[in-house]
Amino acid sequence: MMSQVRKEMKYRGIKAVPGCSSIELDGLVYKFMMGDWSHPEVNEMREILRDMSKRVHDVRHEPGISDVLHNMVDEEKENALCEHSERLAIAYGLLKTKEPTVIRIVKNLRVCGDCHEVTKIISTEYRCEIIVRNRVRFHKFVDGSCSCGDFW
Repeated sequence: MMSQVRKEMKYRGIKAVPGCSSIELDGLVYKFMMGDWSHPEVNEMREILRDMSKRVHDVRHEPGISDVLHNMVDEEKENALCEHSERLAIAYGLLKTKEPTVIRIVKNLRVCGDCHEVTKIISTEYRCEIIVRNRVRFHKFVDGSCSCGDFW
């Protein structure tokens, strides 16, 4: 079904809006797109992302690969989830801030279910507060829970 929609979009010249997240630090706004590895501190961000993935895996989180709508094998879907723009922005926030700074992210699209669950875990594992404003609402992640009550 989804592949038919994508084919029709391509035929009609319609492009999907790419996921984009931004974070403001020290008066500067940093913008991250899904799978964009062009940031000058990409190596440091990859280290944080690896640590995030390990911690999330260690608490037995099962990736929500159904949130990835592309036609690819499950392992590729898991990797694609790790490249979502909000995860890149969170990794950069963890890299550049010290506790107890609140990490504030703005996202142009709705947060996927897997990123929502992973952000709850990150808030516990890194003992931080993460606020994500998406196009629908604010999500305040603290100690493994979200202010939306998992209804978004």
